[in-house]
Amino acid sequence: MHLGIDVGGTKTEVCLLSSPVMASLVFRERMPTNRETTIEDFFKRLRTLLTTSLDTRSISFKEIKTIGVGLPGSVDPINQIMLQGSVSFFKNIDLKKVFAK
Repeated sequence: MHLGIDVGGTKTEVCLLSSPVMASLVFRERMPTNRETTIEDFFKRLRTLLTTSLDTRSISFKEIKTIGVGLPGSVDPINQIMLQGSVSFFKNIDLKKVFAK
């Protein structure tokens, strides 16, 4: 299974694919991004969305082999820091560290 997370200025969408090549969509779910909140609240809501989506389909987090993340802004490719973007709580943080956690 392969997880995609697309964070936009107004909505965040997650989708689970069965294969990276010729994939079939297992599920797609959305939630509001809420740009006025904190990064901690965002990840709490994202975790709830993912857990609920996986649990209702009897899928374990351990079955996820890869995760791809799209963010609404410019990210420094070396330091993995968002330089500018429409979601202010992602700016100037170590994205690799935050998403790995």
